Amino acid sequence: MKKSDKSLSYDELKSEFISKLKTIDQSKRLYEVFQDFVFFSAASLRNSVGQIDSSFMDLDLENEYLKRMHGYEDLKSRQAFCELLGMLVMMHTVKQVPFDVLGQVYMELEIANQHLGQYYTPSAISDVMANMTLQGFQATVRDQGFITLSDPACGSGATLLSCVKLFVENNYRVENTLYIEATDIDRHAALMCYVQLSLWGVPCKIHVGNSLTMEMRESWCSFMYFMKGWKMKLNRFMLQQQSKSGESYVPNFILVES
Repeated sequence: MKKSDKSLSYDELKSEFISKLKTIDQSKRLYEVFQDFVFFSAASLRNSVGQIDSSFMDLDLENEYLKRMHGYEDLKSRQAFCELLGMLVMMHTVKQVPFDVLGQVYMELEIANQHLGQYYTPSAISDVMANMTLQGFQATVRDQGFITLSDPACGSGATLLSCVKLFVENNYRVENTLYIEATDIDRHAALMCYVQLSLWGVPCKIHVGNSLTMEMRESWCSFMYFMKGWKMKLNRFMLQQQSKSGESYVPNFILVES
């Protein structure tokens, strides 16, 4: 890089990111390399919690990580994936607010699967939808302590990131006040969403599966989901609501339309 990392703009970082991505193992298709980068990043973030409590480590995921990484025999290529994750963190940092960086990069690489309807939502539209979805959310946070969001077709997480942006701009600590569950039928899209929400410290559970048939193949829980005890927190809240109403309580997720 010609400039110091701190002086690079978002567009410059994005350009550097794309250039580095294209240098990795040119015997592979660019789509495959980008897909592997997203998986490596997601797996690293998911199993980072295993360093604190080994019972949280997903060994099947670790084995998949090692198998896919062994497909890159060049040490320089393996190191490049780590550097790309660092650059992704820097791009989010330079943006200062949550933004769908990976979705934008994916579209600029022109490798999106248009047959699956993979057209990633522009940030301006995502922001409008987030504002409509979360109108007056501060009152719910005040009364309930947190908000739960659900997106049945999350893609790379553009609209969800815009929702997180509202929390950040209103000075809420998202790890304590926001829980997200989202689903996408495409694993690659779901993992893009998982990576970006994880980088912003959002407690979330991202499913890979079909929202219509409710058939889920995988579930990816973020670091903050474990560290902030959201499973226990949600169960406790559910029991409190049941004791108040005397009836079975169904969690009231706010539905996000991507």
